[in-house]
Amino acid sequence: MNRAMVFIVFLAAGMGAFALDWKPPVDLVYRDGDGVYMSTYGSTTDDPTFTNKINAALSLSYISGIAHYQRWNTLEPSEGQFDWRQLDGAVQAAALHGKKIIIGLQAGVMSPQWLIDRADVEHIDFVHGNVGWSAWSTVNWTETVGTNTYTVSRMPLPWDDVYNECFDHVLEQIAARYGDESCIEFVNVCGPSVSAGVEANFNVNWTASRAVDLDFDEHLGYTVAKYIRAWERSVDAHLQIFTNAALGVGLHSSTGAYGFENNAVVQYSAADQMDTARAIRDYFLQQHVAQRGDRGVVRNCGLSDSESLWGDPDSTDDKPASNFTALQWEVRDFAWIGYESGTVSSLNGSDGTPRSVDEFETLIHNGITGYGRHLELKVPDIVSNLWPHAAYAAYQPVLEEAARIMSNARIDESTINAAVTGNVDWNSAIWGDPANFPTLGNNYIHDDSSVANLIGLGEYGSFAGDSLRLDAGSVFFNKG
Repeated sequence: MNRAMVFIVFLAAGMGAFALDWKPPVDLVYRDGDGVYMSTYGSTTDDPTFTNKINAALSLSYISGIAHYQRWNTLEPSEGQFDWRQLDGAVQAAALHGKKIIIGLQAGVMSPQWLIDRADVEHIDFVHGNVGWSAWSTVNWTETVGTNTYTVSRMPLPWDDVYNECFDHVLEQIAARYGDESCIEFVNVCGPSVSAGVEANFNVNWTASRAVDLDFDEHLGYTVAKYIRAWERSVDAHLQIFTNAALGVGLHSSTGAYGFENNAVVQYSAADQMDTARAIRDYFLQQHVAQRGDRGVVRNCGLSDSESLWGDPDSTDDKPASNFTALQWEVRDFAWIGYESGTVSSLNGSDGTPRSVDEFETLIHNGITGYGRHLELKVPDIVSNLWPHAAYAAYQPVLEEAARIMSNARIDESTINAAVTGNVDWNSAIWGDPANFPTLGNNYIHDDSSVANLIGLGEYGSFAGDSLRLDAGSVFFNKG
């Protein structure tokens, strides 16, 4: 038998650097478009580095696309007048690179000034639970009450009818411009939350808001029923407007700690808030299947490097570490799961020291073993240009391994055998004599301790997978 040696790339040394078991859930098969995404935000339209950043990310082989969240206040700075430059650039770049894009509108505190100022639009003044969102609000100011100084945000009431009419109109404009673009992976539903609608949390600093407005609870008029109805309205609007796109929804277990019912302040327990989040999630999934015939994307916007974030992903009886992750875990068999990193955007610890590669690996591992299909990371974790910390190259092997796994690196032997013409299986095709098999009983499977990427198999065509296991020291020959 004539054997010609082919080139293979051994990854054993590199894989040995990974401390965690990277096996995804056993029943997960990835789809086209699944993978690592770079999150970008449409904050300004004249940012000269924006195009450079997204093109730098999209040129990387281990990046599946970008997730672009466009602020309404910069997209429609004057009523009916749109500035499409940044959103156009993001969509066009994804299409040019043959990659995908996730798009979403940021409303709420990022609603345009002209809308907030309208006399026929009810608004609410409040102190956000996250000081960052206060600073990002279209309208904000500082106010001192006693010895405390607060940053106050103003936004339209999310259940105001005029606000929702304007909101639907901007969605219609986005859909008319991009609705038929094949590069769109999904559109994220923008809902009635205080954090620009990207997830179903209602993160209010209730004590501070009441200090600023003594009748805050009454003016807000929040109730669980009203909040659920508002989210259902937004889900329906997105489904009706984006007729050719899949949709996603960001979930959170903190959906509002207080409400105003029967002229009195009421408190909602953690269980009440979980029930609210589940009601929003389940309505979205049911409507998505009914109108799209497929699962919707359920997102978690707080992926972290906590080693206790998940339990054993292969155990159906295992319970997630928190309500926050349970919202995805409970529907892993009925939804496509996505994660946005809430901590990697600041890889630096409290002392300014960059996080370790092991910590970064733990975060990515948590997303993969949590049934994640879309892992959204912030800009500086993908490309380092023009950012204060340039040493991001150390994280590249982790991202490369994530991309490899999310391209279905787990090989099903029957699929491989079906791709072979005139041979029993690839072991026979390569080795001929069963006595020569390098690893009897462990055909083409992924094992982190000894992996080789197969470049080619001569006359037998392309390999159906991308890796096979070899014993240490084995010499690989291609039959041909």
